[in-house]
Amino acid sequence: EDGIVEAHRALEPHRRVRSGNYTFMHLTEPEMKNYIKYELTTIEDVFKAYKEIEKADNPILLAQSLQKIGQHFTLNQQQRSDVLSSYKFKALVRKFREHAQVLPHDEFCNTLWSIAKIRRQNRTDSPEFYKHFVDEAIEASLGRMQYLSHWNLAYLSDAFSRMRFATPELLDQIAVQTLTLKDDFNAFTAGRMLKFFTIFPSRSQQIVSQALLQRAIQVVDDFEIDSINDTLGALIRLHSSQREQGSGRNSNLPALKNQVGDLSVELKAKLLPKIE
Repeated sequence: EDGIVEAHRALEPHRRVRSGNYTFMHLTEPEMKNYIKYELTTIEDVFKAYKEIEKADNPILLAQSLQKIGQHFTLNQQQRSDVLSSYKFKALVRKFREHAQVLPHDEFCNTLWSIAKIRRQNRTDSPEFYKHFVDEAIEASLGRMQYLSHWNLAYLSDAFSRMRFATPELLDQIAVQTLTLKDDFNAFTAGRMLKFFTIFPSRSQQIVSQALLQRAIQVVDDFEIDSINDTLGALIRLHSSQREQGSGRNSNLPALKNQVGDLSVELKAKLLPKIE
């Protein structure tokens, strides 16, 4: 803990720049990132810093500004609507769209997730603007899918889960990468992927869900309460879809039903001590 605090302090600008009258452009890139993460304490602070961040001509700094808004501020429905309609926020999103193809995978996926966390299923605030954003986000996602780690894939998939939008091609590519990474998922990422595939049923749902359930059972001891709640929700949706399809139509369904039951029992057993 002391090491983390000292690492943060080492990037405080006044330690390197004698005069207190420094600007954002005086900072090194690590100092800029530190400044965005720790010194911008309100959304207005982020908006005020936007012009200086833009001058730095660094896509990662722009991406981290959006991550700051999406991940570090708790917004109610009206506040989210105000942010989505703000020309300053849309200017940041527009820059993200321009630079999406060149961003590292983790920055792209985390920023997409941060925007989705604010937008969610909103279809009323600047609908045309965000329709173009989603279309371009899907295109950029398809171009990098095979290179994503299980963490990247979980955040990217959860972004589309939150916005309740995905195309058949996106579903197919996410399914392929999920099966490729099936042994890498941890409790958090396996739970997020199960949520995604129960929100967007596809032709690959059964085989992918089976792989994810098997992995989730293997790492069940690592589930935290938030992941347990999300995963139980996914299991309920998966159970409902099984009942609709009927066990006689697909030989995978009985095995899938057993896995759903086994994981549900394990997760409920972990959840009860935490809420008592």
